[in-house]
Amino acid sequence: MAMEWTTLATPVLLGLLTLAVGCGALTTLVGQGGGLLLLLCLTAALGPLAALQLSAPALLVGNAHRLWAMRRALDRDLALRLGAGALLGSMLGGVAATRVPNGALLTAMLLMAALGLGKRFGLRVPTPPRRVLPLWTFATGAICAVGGGAGLLVAPLLMALGLSGAPFVATAAAVAVSMHIGRVLGYGAGGGLEPGLLAAALPLAGALVLGNRLGLGLRDRVGGGALGQLEQGAFVAVAAVAVLRWWVGG
Repeated sequence: MAMEWTTLATPVLLGLLTLAVGCGALTTLVGQGGGLLLLLCLTAALGPLAALQLSAPALLVGNAHRLWAMRRALDRDLALRLGAGALLGSMLGGVAATRVPNGALLTAMLLMAALGLGKRFGLRVPTPPRRVLPLWTFATGAICAVGGGAGLLVAPLLMALGLSGAPFVATAAAVAVSMHIGRVLGYGAGGGLEPGLLAAALPLAGALVLGNRLGLGLRDRVGGGALGQLEQGAFVAVAAVAVLRWWVGG
């Protein structure tokens, strides 16, 4: 895997690193979208398995940095509940995910998206009970380990629970950290993370951290109302990508 990464043409390599900077900034600004975009582009350059393995340690570093930078806004209780399921599910990987039909995934995503949008627009909609949240992120973690794109399910859930702004971004980062720790452990146990791959992930991780710093600066300059609109726009875009992805994949 490390050989595939280091032998990429220089323009492609620089393009991916520049993209990683943008992905870090995007997720720090609106809480979602960057990881999925990075994974899709890595898949185009390296193939799906290599993209999953390379992105796991890089996204772990990027989300850990984002979480630390925004730790004061974290919903700690919610992060603990969601993180526990995400960690275990991503470690177990595809055992659960490969048995869930695409139609069921799409239905669940659309339901959570509807709840999240309803919350954002002030409608009185039911909220999932917190005691079942670890089960949701268990399944999400397993899906992420097999095919990536966990933000497609995590972001709607957090919005359905009423989070927005900095608490939304920080709590999403905490869940992502748990998920990517599980991915790294799971891939490592399966022999898919040799030392060369971890070294190859360092440039991506550095680019994501740089993007985070840019995103934090943008958050300071963009007003709360504009940030809310950006979050809503990104949310709709991510939901649209989810529909297209599972529709084509199904």
